[in-house]
Amino acid sequence: MFSIFLSVIFAAIAGVLVDWLLNSLLPENPTLVHILAGIVGIVVLFIMSVWLNYLPPSVATPPTPTTVVAIETCPLRIPKFGKWDASFGVWVHSVPVPADYDGDGSIDLSTRGNDGMWNIDFAKNDFGTWDVSQNGYGSHPPVPADYDGDKIADLSIFSNDGKWYIDYSENGFNGWDKVYEDYGTSSIPALADYDGDGLADFSVRNSQGEWRIDYSANGFNGWDEEFNGYEGIPAVADYDGDCKADLGVVDDYGRWMIDFAKNGFGSFDITYYEDNRMPIDILYVVPVDYDNDGLVDLGLINNAGEWLIDYSASN
Repeated sequence: MFSIFLSVIFAAIAGVLVDWLLNSLLPENPTLVHILAGIVGIVVLFIMSVWLNYLPPSVATPPTPTTVVAIETCPLRIPKFGKWDASFGVWVHSVPVPADYDGDGSIDLSTRGNDGMWNIDFAKNDFGTWDVSQNGYGSHPPVPADYDGDKIADLSIFSNDGKWYIDYSENGFNGWDKVYEDYGTSSIPALADYDGDGLADFSVRNSQGEWRIDYSANGFNGWDEEFNGYEGIPAVADYDGDCKADLGVVDDYGRWMIDFAKNGFGSFDITYYEDNRMPIDILYVVPVDYDNDGLVDLGLINNAGEWLIDYSASN
């Protein structure tokens, strides 16, 4: 339709121009002028129609193909440790519970005091003062983690009588939303995401060195797996970056032993230790990514109030 319209326009313009030109040349014979102008218009119409309808289509320049680079969300990297890189003084009457409490992808500083006060200092506005302080979270071991998969840590504690208390972040930190019972006594909580589904799994290491896991994928209803031979202070974390928690323990000499999830649990794959191999009076073990490079760093707090950090380096 557009080609016909364009042809008519050009033919009309050609006819008018020829009519005006011939009128100036043959003013005594206007009839002949109109006939000639009409013939010219018809000829132009025919030529334009043929030209527009049979013109080969233009070949557009093909777009430059976009190279799609596959992004590894969990690239496997074996960490290297060897000595403490940093030391900070802390108040030993609070339990360190660093985690991402606002979902911005950065670790926030946090403590849970013996008085039940949970303090959070968000990384997004720089560290220095507590941004949130919530009371009423007991004196039992704190175990914050993302239990519901919203990428925000939930407040949680594990009581001495084997109860797991959770306060979900989605409705604000204002008291326990859920309580799970019958998870044993005389055990140390070691929760983490053991199967890589993005949800924290219940886990404890008991006094006999047995490591037990209840996966969230099938509901929290009892232990799904149990592994033996893990004496020491639990230090669970994803050390190799495969998005699955690895079993780790620290002994009285500060030796850090790790059993990577990638080849199945059952025995330690690697051991890190300080050169002096002197006993360390360990109060808390806190392995997290302190420098935001995507790798877990070793961290512990001793009874002298020193927070020691060994930053990871991958090979």
